[in-house]
Amino acid sequence: MNSSARGRNPGLASVYVSKLLAVPLLLYHYERSQRGHWVLFAFLASCVLLMGLS
Repeated sequence: MNSSARGRNPGLASVYVSKLLAVPLLLYHYERSQRGHWVLFAFLASCVLLMGLS
């Protein structure tokens, strides 16, 4: 039994890649705003929470 995302649905992997490529663009966009530090902090906090729960 193949448990990889590519084995279940070939289009699913491209969705994840496109979302990952959007993260640096969004961080760059919010870096220039007044609340850029809050966005970066929230992103890092969500990464830590996701790692802790996985």
